[in-house]
Parts: sequence; C-alpha cells; structure tokens
Amino acid sequence: MSVWETIGIYVLIPAAVFGAFYALIVGRGRARRPRYRVGQPWDHEPLFWSANPAGTGQSAGSTDDPTATAGRGGARGSW
Repeated sequence: MSVWETIGIYVLIPAAVFGAFYALIVGRGRARRPRYRVGQPWDHEPLFWSANPAGTGQSAGSTDDPTATAGRGGARGSW
C-alpha cells in the first residue's frame, strides 16, 4: 500500500465521516427558527403562570375540575 492510500484510508475517510456528522448536527441547529434574544420585542401571546394563587386573585385550592378532591400536600420544610 502506498503512502497516499494509507493517508486516504486512515486520515481522509475518518475526517469525512466526522465532518458529515458535524455538518448534520450543526446544520440542523442553525436551520431552526430564530430564537428570542433579550431586548427584542415579544410578538407572542402572554402566558402567565403563578405558583402563588393569591397573586392571581384566585383562592387557594380553586380549580375548574368539579371532580378534583382537596388533599393534603406532602412537602414540608422547617428551618
């Protein structure tokens, strides 16, 4: 086997395989829709979530599901 065949088999072919994987991974990430960046105007419908029901004006434990039962929570903490 000549030097050029050896370089082709052990250097160029693996480099081409890694390059193809790199192009698939990076190319897919760059083809996605543009991301929101800080300072840009927000064009989407607002979505509000609050872990504090008092902050939303609803009473604690209020739900739209009439079959839901009120239970006791299991998270406790003491300092």
